[in-house]
Amino acid sequence: MRVGLAALLFASNLPAQAPEQRCEVIERVDLNGGADLLFRDRNFRLYRCFGDPRTLDLSTIRAGDVVDWSPGFDSSGSCRIATLRFVGRASEAGRRPRIKLDLNPLNTLIRRGNVMYGGVIAYVDGEQLEVRNSRGERIRALLRDDTHYFQDGLPSARRELVLNQVVSIRAGRSLDGRLEVFYVMWGDILRPGEER
Repeated sequence: MRVGLAALLFASNLPAQAPEQRCEVIERVDLNGGADLLFRDRNFRLYRCFGDPRTLDLSTIRAGDVVDWSPGFDSSGSCRIATLRFVGRASEAGRRPRIKLDLNPLNTLIRRGNVMYGGVIAYVDGEQLEVRNSRGERIRALLRDDTHYFQDGLPSARRELVLNQVVSIRAGRSLDGRLEVFYVMWGDILRPGEER
């Protein structure tokens, strides 16, 4: 009886672990002796989780790989990779890139982007924008001819972008894998009737 009660108490103290799911590794950032991985599932939902090299073999995992993984959470509520299993390798750099077929007809007509980044502008010119986020990561993306700019919720222009400005960008990958910006937003959104 005591053994069964002790086993039940021990099991209730274990952290909750979600079931494994198949995802593509979008981004890998090495930090604190481990790796912070950004996953995208088949429904284009994004998950960011930290992998500890003491418990996981992260040496071969890189952006573009397909993995089966499950998240776990530590006592502070931070996401930690509980299990990680390599499924497939990304295309090698020497090969010609494959053309990715997008089955959603709206994405062909209206490119919207499926990734959001926020941070401070570290570099900007007529063709590129680099944003530094709160973790110190730098995200460099191409500015398109049809990129939309919004300041305080109102349409603006590319010339209004300045260094050290806090922005939010919506971006997506082109057919050749480059990150392209579709929307750049900054400032405060005003309520109707308020003045600037």
